[in-house]
Amino acid sequence: MKGRHAVRFINLTDHAVHVIRMDGSRLRIDPSGEILRYRERLEPCAELNGIDVYHIVGGTYVMIHATSGISTAGLPPKIDGTLYIVSKICLQSMNVDRNDFVSPGQAVKDSVGNVIGCKGFLRYSPFLER
Repeated sequence: MKGRHAVRFINLTDHAVHVIRMDGSRLRIDPSGEILRYRERLEPCAELNGIDVYHIVGGTYVMIHATSGISTAGLPPKIDGTLYIVSKICLQSMNVDRNDFVSPGQAVKDSVGNVIGCKGFLRYSPFLER
């Protein structure tokens, strides 16, 4: 990987994210108090053995304030040097020209199988040169 970049992380999930760094040290990133969700728009497309099947035909990003529950439509503003941590579902639904969203990477587990953190981040589009 080329160079190092100083980045500020804003955690838009409802839980702390524990990242295992390349050197083995750990970084805890607490929730910001706002949660990004993707509300899918569905249309029925089939029926299989009495079970409805739906097509995902779009959706809306919603920011939810964790304490009040008040929500507003849209994505947070793009801020230079800032990456937003979102759920993998939100990341996979990204269809906007933004490169400032990541989700927790591969789960790291302890000896009894409990998740203790993640190995890096996943990204939808490149934000750092390799």
